[in-house]
Amino acid sequence: MKLTKRTIDAATYTGANNARCVLWDSEIPGFGVRLFPSGKKSFVLSYRTGGGTKRLLTIGTYGVLTLDLARTQARAELAKVETQGTDPLAEREKERRGETVSELCAAYLERYAKPRKKSWKDDQRRINQRILPRWGSMKARSVSRADVAKLHSAIGTKEGKPYEANRVRELVAKMFTLAKTWGFVPDDHANPAVGVDDLREV
Repeated sequence: MKLTKRTIDAATYTGANNARCVLWDSEIPGFGVRLFPSGKKSFVLSYRTGGGTKRLLTIGTYGVLTLDLARTQARAELAKVETQGTDPLAEREKERRGETVSELCAAYLERYAKPRKKSWKDDQRRINQRILPRWGSMKARSVSRADVAKLHSAIGTKEGKPYEANRVRELVAKMFTLAKTWGFVPDDHANPAVGVDDLREV
């Protein structure tokens, strides 16, 4: 059955015990509308990864997203699967993991600083005092060289603490080097602390 606005509007949940209930579209393979007991309706896309794993990707909520827009997005996601061999759901999950500076800082402390550095409490202090208040809620990949330079200058010049400023810059540089390894930022992401010159320490 080809999905239409009329059929979606008229559809109601028919599952039992919260079982998955989906109206599938005959026009696009794997595309459908998932119906919930609450009355909510969401566009979904069922597909198989290159390894054969079956996945169900939520495209968006019906009402917020129109049927035409959902179909367009479903075709685009299917193209990624079929022509690029990507897994859209895995990519989305990867985007969500560690996307904020706050999450990156937490990972740095637990996965690197505490197990490897006797001075990890200094890193923790600098993170809590210097980095999180400014960038905590920002996405890690959105932190720019200008952001680092501004923080570096504020500590080193305005506060007159060049040693502290340089240690913070080094900390940021290390965190973003590890961020690539851990998948927090893309492999080609430029380290925002590189190119910010250390201040002369008196």
